[in-house]
Amino acid sequence: MSGRREEDLYQQELMLIGHKQDNEDRLQRERLALFIQQQEHHDRPSTKHQPRLSIDGNMWCALFGEDLMNGVAGFGKSPAEAYAEFDKAWTTKLPERAK
Repeated sequence: MSGRREEDLYQQELMLIGHKQDNEDRLQRERLALFIQQQEHHDRPSTKHQPRLSIDGNMWCALFGEDLMNGVAGFGKSPAEAYAEFDKAWTTKLPERAK
């Protein structure tokens, strides 16, 4: 085999190794991103507390508790929006009462 042909095969092999490593790196990043996404979902108040989901008029309502006055609720045009609003409401502090 000529020296030039051997060099070409060597370069092709290096490229294949590089592509394989790039794919493995990409898959590792994708797995890490998926793990983080799953962990964030697991940590959401709507996932932990599983509020009741119902339709109220033309909106979805995610409610934790007996009613709106004594519970935590989120409303949205979709269940996902209602859960997102519930998550925000869960971390919202009550206003200070006047003394």
